[in-house]
Amino acid sequence: MSQSVNIDPRVRGDLFAVSLLPQTDASTAATLSRKLLVDQASGFQKVVSVEDNREDATGYNEPTDIDVLGIAGEGTLTLNKPTPDQVAWAMRMAVALPNSATVSNAEYHTFKLLDYPTELPYFTLAHRKGGGSVNRPASEWERHIGVSIPQVVLNAQRDEFMSLALTCAGVGRGGTSRYTEVFDSQDFTAGNPSVVLQYDVEGTDAAGYLEHVQVLVDNVSATAALHASNKTQYSIEASLVSYTPGTNTLVISNSSPAISGTKVVKVIYQVADDDTSGDFDWVTAAAATTSLSEYKMKSGNIRILMGSDPGATNLALADWSDHTTFNAVSAGISGACDVQSLQWTLNRNGAAQQCWRSDAYADSLYAQSVELGDTEQELVIDRLAMDWLLDACRENIITSGASIETNWSGDYFGVELNSYGPYITGTDDDDRLGIRIYWPRCKIVGRESTVADNKHRYNWTIRPLVDTTANVPSMGVVISNNVASYL
Repeated sequence: MSQSVNIDPRVRGDLFAVSLLPQTDASTAATLSRKLLVDQASGFQKVVSVEDNREDATGYNEPTDIDVLGIAGEGTLTLNKPTPDQVAWAMRMAVALPNSATVSNAEYHTFKLLDYPTELPYFTLAHRKGGGSVNRPASEWERHIGVSIPQVVLNAQRDEFMSLALTCAGVGRGGTSRYTEVFDSQDFTAGNPSVVLQYDVEGTDAAGYLEHVQVLVDNVSATAALHASNKTQYSIEASLVSYTPGTNTLVISNSSPAISGTKVVKVIYQVADDDTSGDFDWVTAAAATTSLSEYKMKSGNIRILMGSDPGATNLALADWSDHTTFNAVSAGISGACDVQSLQWTLNRNGAAQQCWRSDAYADSLYAQSVELGDTEQELVIDRLAMDWLLDACRENIITSGASIETNWSGDYFGVELNSYGPYITGTDDDDRLGIRIYWPRCKIVGRESTVADNKHRYNWTIRPLVDTTANVPSMGVVISNNVASYL
């Protein structure tokens, strides 16, 4: 007989799956189709806003009840070794304005920063917590519907892999693969009671099935209605005798501990990944997802360019679809060992919002959308004090007759980060896996002087800007790989 589940809580068994393409709206799930290789500290969870009744005149000094105000979602997904596919997916959700086109034998995907969005695309996320051991179940699969990415932090550090930290917000919808059923009036005096479960139980053999089931018994009440009115508890964890797949029959023991009389029983179990009902197809899809085998971006294959103002010649919106003609940096320098790091932050200041009821009788606890605030961007480049290129961009010296003045508003200049990997096919450079991120029109807003390894360094704070004359977005991305589309 089995008395308790034996959950494997180790994060080594965690899996994350996402919908490669956006949802049609905030509340409709999309198909889970890609495994996301995030770090072990990543996660997403429902946030339930509650209020107690301490302000009500109940006649008691302490609260006597809790009311639920609403449900939203929040979390962080960190890609410590992102591939072009994972970066493309993140940019599709966080940057928007996508386009895809075939060039030679590769697929090129462009993403331009949308200036005034009210909402970003929503995706579906599934997370398996723990598990992976034989007959030691995961805590559960969780599915989160209506997740968006209002903040991205890209960090390119010398001698390290590039990373992407995605701060996520969601509307709170979703569910888990852990299912609960309540059975009234189970007679423990007559023998070992049996119940028929609605769904298939996870497991591969007799012992494995029982490892995925937990049964709790109210030793006072016989029915769920009496349990509620009596305000009693499911105070006994019952042992299990057997589970029969196919019929989904679970036999509960009336001994170890001894239980007698007619009781209400709560059964909590992990639904099988391959359950045949169709209600948990998302679990099957999540468990079957895979990630693309692509190269990982690191300092050895990343190039950082800083240069003069590229002007508006080839920055019109139409030109962004052609990676061969777009140049964010027309002159300047290519960072080598002088650049320690580049960090880019894009913050949409998004937050889940509760709206007024739209249905006739619905009482929705879920947020309706993730509403965006102002868009903020910042680049920080940590660089050795080896030349005056960025100083010149910052100070903008103006000569007027015999006098020399400093215009601290600075010059415009461009910044680009690019990375190219192996050929997808052939030897044409257009067929390489790769990524280019542009900030074509920037100004310096700060310089912090530091010393590291007995060398003078500057932390340059740079602000990407919109070019109003040429209608050019403040940043854009071009990614080449073998995926047909992220639209």
